[in-house]
Amino acid sequence: MVKRFADICFNRPLHSAYTYAVPGDCGDPVGKRVVVDFNGRRMTGYAIRSYEAEEGSFGYPVKPILKIQDADPLFGEFQIRLARWIAERYFCSVGEALSCMVPGGKREVDSLSLWDDGGPAAAAGVPCLTEEQRSAVDTILGSDKIFFYLFGITGSGKTEVYLNVARQTLEKGRGVLYLVPEIALTHQLTDLVVSRFGNRVSVIHSGLTPAQKYTQWRRILRGEADFVIGARSAVFAPLPDPGLIILDEEHEGSYKSQSVPRYHARQAAMYIARQKKAKLVMGSATPSAEAYEAMRTRKVEPLVLKQRPAGGRLPRFHVIDMRGRRELLSAELIQAVSRTLREGRQVILFLNRRGFSYAFRCRTCGFTFRCPYCSLPLTYHKRENRFICHCCGRMQPPVHYCPQCRSFDVGYAGIGTEKIEEETTAIFPDVKTERVDRDTVKNAKELGAVLERFRQGETRILMGTQMIAKGLNFPGVKTVGIVSVDNILRIPDFRSAERAFSLIMQAAGRAGRYSDDGEVYIQTEMGHHPALVHAVKGEADEFYREELMMRQAAGFPPFSGLVHLVCKSVDRDTAETAITRLAEVLQNNGIGADELLGPTEAPVAKLNGKYRFHCLIRTSRPQKYAKIVKEAAAAVVGEFRRCQIDIDADPLSVE
Repeated sequence: MVKRFADICFNRPLHSAYTYAVPGDCGDPVGKRVVVDFNGRRMTGYAIRSYEAEEGSFGYPVKPILKIQDADPLFGEFQIRLARWIAERYFCSVGEALSCMVPGGKREVDSLSLWDDGGPAAAAGVPCLTEEQRSAVDTILGSDKIFFYLFGITGSGKTEVYLNVARQTLEKGRGVLYLVPEIALTHQLTDLVVSRFGNRVSVIHSGLTPAQKYTQWRRILRGEADFVIGARSAVFAPLPDPGLIILDEEHEGSYKSQSVPRYHARQAAMYIARQKKAKLVMGSATPSAEAYEAMRTRKVEPLVLKQRPAGGRLPRFHVIDMRGRRELLSAELIQAVSRTLREGRQVILFLNRRGFSYAFRCRTCGFTFRCPYCSLPLTYHKRENRFICHCCGRMQPPVHYCPQCRSFDVGYAGIGTEKIEEETTAIFPDVKTERVDRDTVKNAKELGAVLERFRQGETRILMGTQMIAKGLNFPGVKTVGIVSVDNILRIPDFRSAERAFSLIMQAAGRAGRYSDDGEVYIQTEMGHHPALVHAVKGEADEFYREELMMRQAAGFPPFSGLVHLVCKSVDRDTAETAITRLAEVLQNNGIGADELLGPTEAPVAKLNGKYRFHCLIRTSRPQKYAKIVKEAAAAVVGEFRRCQIDIDADPLSVE
């Protein structure tokens, strides 16, 4: 007897689909979520294929699908192909890839709940394009190429180029996908897009409930929304015919997922653009080294924007040498803040570390208070009066003597945003000051309220972490103070100089966007570092040339691909033995000794209670080793049951 069967995959590291029988009254399940009995447990899976076959032809009993969860398909053939591509490139299963793509909600809700006030106000008017901007729009629309990069200084009007190309793409009946690094920081952009394009806009980001995501997904599938704006996961929005993909602030690390599947939205966008014959327009004032090299070799078409349509010169930089100084805020920075406040203008202070102090040390024996579950120093948070681990979240009361030698000669080293806030409010007690970091802002609504107070001029000094170093456009800001970038430059990572350069340029871009007197003060003990020198001089091309020369000499991206493998276990010996065995298996299966770095203990040797050892594959074609790596990892996990192996292709860091 001929019956219908379906291949089902699951959100598990299972690298094959499983066959289930389709009940006769269920219809075709492909593209839908289904509930099945998997090894005695009810599990939700994804139907990726259906076919007819003789009952009993499999040689084993086939269980039936218990329930089809969706009335209509949630994903189609293209999403299945995309999931297969992600699984191959990023060492995960097809089910894990589909799980990060498909929304988890089961019912629709009122889409107006996306905006607290029912929607943004109508736009006051569309600005006229400059000749530079118009040339960029014409090049994108008139070229046969598909990859473009808007390499423009901060305030150069990249957004207007995006939106003009978007308008003309929509007029041709094709969809638009607009990706931003963090949706919580794009209130102005979201309001602008919705005011221009109205109800055809769908907003997708991690702040939505599963039901809200499901509603937006269904709106896109039904064709009610053909302009999608969102953060990383919005790259998977089911637009049937995307004609334009925008990847704003391409350099941002938040486009790379740090959990399975560890995909990069930029690479996924490139795949979609190729498959759908859509235009991909990336943009940033500080491209990633990979993007800069792609522009240099013309794999991506560069479109340079050098002017600021709204006026205003690039800010003046002041580098303050903090060597030998003990104060947190230098006299030069304090005087600049005072002048700015007297003029009725605003100030942004930036420090890329939250908390009050980040290291408790004993001056007698050198003991450093570290998290017992992670090999990182605990950070003291004064408001909570707690030590907090910024990795696992563990909290404990502060101590007043050394737990190791019992000495009372102890103290705190390093500064965080909380300490800078205390110092600033002490110096300027009558000035409204607010701090923005993950300790003070818990969600997008709270962040929006803080930023609105700053936009209205109620708050005069805004301070915080990198949350305020990008995406903000406030005319009242004259002075930006970068309290320190030294902690970034000292990280032993081949990307540290690139990150520091980008952070300086992006933070500086908040100053004087509509005036000629913007100022940036940088406090540092590393004033001669090339990243800082080139940033201060505005020498982007010189920085990238030097950085790429060093990368090429060392064989690091973009001149090679990396695959990072980490063995983790609650038992240190197990993790160390497993990574040694993994490296041996990899070499026995064809990975050369010159391509394998390690194995060794990971820089972060313990995380969330697990010891970590790692190795790195460095090769010009990492995907040629995909099967070898997957099989080697599976073999070692089978041999060392107490061990877990993480595989990260194209890692942003190797900690």
